[in-house]
Amino acid sequence: MSAFPADTSLAALTRKTLVAPRMKVLYTPTTKVASTTIKWMLAEAEGTLDLTVIPRLMAAITNRSQTIHNRHVSGLAKLSDYSDREARAMLESADWLHVAALRDPVARAYSAWENRIFMRASGRVAGGFELTPDVLVDGRIDMTGSFAVFAKALAEHTDAFMLDHHFTPQSHVVRTDAVRYDLLVRVDQPGGVDSIAAQFRARSGTNVQPRRHNESMGVDHRPEMAERLAVMHVSQAQTIHHPRVHGLPRLADLSEPEQHEVLYSPDWLRVASVRDPISRAYSAWENRIFLRAHRRTTKLAELAHDVLTDGKVDLTASFANFAKVLGDDADPFMADHHFQPQSLLVRPDLVNYSLLVRVDQAGEIDSFARIVSERSGKQIVASRLNEGLGVKVERVCDAHTANRLMATYEMDYETFGFTRRSWPAIVEPYLLGDMESRLVTHYRSLFARSISVSRESQRRVGARYG
Repeated sequence: MSAFPADTSLAALTRKTLVAPRMKVLYTPTTKVASTTIKWMLAEAEGTLDLTVIPRLMAAITNRSQTIHNRHVSGLAKLSDYSDREARAMLESADWLHVAALRDPVARAYSAWENRIFMRASGRVAGGFELTPDVLVDGRIDMTGSFAVFAKALAEHTDAFMLDHHFTPQSHVVRTDAVRYDLLVRVDQPGGVDSIAAQFRARSGTNVQPRRHNESMGVDHRPEMAERLAVMHVSQAQTIHHPRVHGLPRLADLSEPEQHEVLYSPDWLRVASVRDPISRAYSAWENRIFLRAHRRTTKLAELAHDVLTDGKVDLTASFANFAKVLGDDADPFMADHHFQPQSLLVRPDLVNYSLLVRVDQAGEIDSFARIVSERSGKQIVASRLNEGLGVKVERVCDAHTANRLMATYEMDYETFGFTRRSWPAIVEPYLLGDMESRLVTHYRSLFARSISVSRESQRRVGARYG
């Protein structure tokens, strides 16, 4: 007996079925069954696709391809928009082509879990995250175990998942018991989507082709690959940079007498921190350019683009390309203080620092934490908050790249006396695997969406409250 509740109504079918009257095509989409690809083809073939509205929708939708699910983009009406008589005539007429697609239920369930629960895509999974926690093995996420927990939760708490149509049975939408389908394809079998495209081409005279739009992590039940990439994400830790969170005034906020006391009184502890320039440059490149961690670095990412070796992203060559572009013309990068020389910010020629912390040397941050603890009477312990890819700069930086960066940040070496380290003449390419590349792409897409959501939120708040 199925754990899913029965659905004998045709309401779901009429609400979801799209109508292309020029081609006389009805398409009943099912989630996680190539519906994005088929909708793009249908709207393009019907001639109703409107790309001009997409920029206004990007704040609410993960990426451009997903905008096709908005009727203002597809321009396609639903069967429920028509009268019962008109809808019945379309469903029964031999002149109309009724299309639907299906997929192996286990593969579809895995795709839905990966997207909606594991990757936390937007949706209505009421309680789904709490019911399906990640499973850790030796401190690392075990995708096999996590998917098994989901399957168990779905079986035991089916109702909690039914609010999200990605988890509802395909038979609730594709009603072969009540409706005639002229073309019912299996998208997980060769030629399934191509056969739909062929029908659209024949009926429209438009050369539409199927294109893959939704890329998952590409995990083919090989969870051991997941541990190779730790993707950095925007986190609560980053809010400390906001003045309303840290609550600390800036030196510029003080009066001139107060500034003089802070800068010259022996009672004040004046602290700054510095880091090996090449390690810092690599960290800045990885975060701001490679992982696209800020909207202001979009242009920089275009200048210092990914480099491919054998069709795969090569971290070694990409970092070398960044060093070259930065060395050839540093000005575009200087708008982002992550790339500015440290000697422009930390000025020992103007300020008598009580403590200059080298954060890349063992124990330096801990010693600062002890001083803060002593002066505050509180137990302050340093903790690591920003996690990158987990790839050491030594793994991707050769002597030529290092020399470029040392030349770019020459003033930092002179000001702070950094040691000019020796680097290998040749470093092997560091190629991202298929799954790692998909994770990076997914991260970039999510961050782009968060930027658009933030902009839209600011726009709406500004419009409402001035």
